[in-house]
Amino acid sequence: MNEDAGRQFFSVTLSREELLAVLDALRATTIPGLEREPSGSLTPEQEAFALVVARRALLARNLAQIQPDGAFLFHRELLRAIGTCAYAQNSILVYHWPAGEQAPRTLFGHMRGDDVVTHARPGPVVHRFTLLPSRRELAEQVLAFCEVKDATQATVLDFLVPRQEFADARQLAGVGNTGAATDTLVTSGLPAEDAAKLVAAWAASPRVSALQIVTQQGNQPAQTQEFTLLQDGRYIWWIAPQADAGPKGPLHVRTMSVQAVRDLLVQSLGG
Repeated sequence: MNEDAGRQFFSVTLSREELLAVLDALRATTIPGLEREPSGSLTPEQEAFALVVARRALLARNLAQIQPDGAFLFHRELLRAIGTCAYAQNSILVYHWPAGEQAPRTLFGHMRGDDVVTHARPGPVVHRFTLLPSRRELAEQVLAFCEVKDATQATVLDFLVPRQEFADARQLAGVGNTGAATDTLVTSGLPAEDAAKLVAAWAASPRVSALQIVTQQGNQPAQTQEFTLLQDGRYIWWIAPQADAGPKGPLHVRTMSVQAVRDLLVQSLGG
């Protein structure tokens, strides 16, 4: 742990049980990225014992202390970090598939007031929390996590694709049938040259990142913004539902520069 001076320097790694102990103190049950116990369901007695052991571990790591009156107090910055995740006003959930990998890596960012926290998963039952100095820094962390790199092609492509044809073409490209995939997109109204470039990206074992930004204002329903980044080395593709087109509307596909992606993230995160 590093807690020199201020939230931008605080980072801590917790076991699953230690995280549950802090959440219990905050009267929160879960946060994004906290999965079920991998060994299966625990009995209430086992859960209670796990919390006792976790609190002892936090005491040993100077992340908590027992007051003379017997009160159990958690480290202030620890509560701030986990509390921001548990009661976030804005969150970004990132699922990133590096080239050739089947399972995604995850990163979660949460914001509440001036507090900004990243939540990473170094292992199945290990959680790392870091307080960042700003939302702009969170955007930079997301860019690095998603391996967003400069593309070799600067051509700006911008078009709409019907959802079903998009899904069909992607599936065809994934099994190597690039000709049929291109034809599917062309039939949907896409120019042949643009269709071929998108299909080539799918066939190139690209890096794929799915991002979801959630905003919670009081008791109002949460507002969600979703988009995908597809990187094939030649282009950075940004793919998102067409605004105000409804759940069955077309997908908006366009190519972007690294700076454009950065600007989009900063704007979406309120930085």
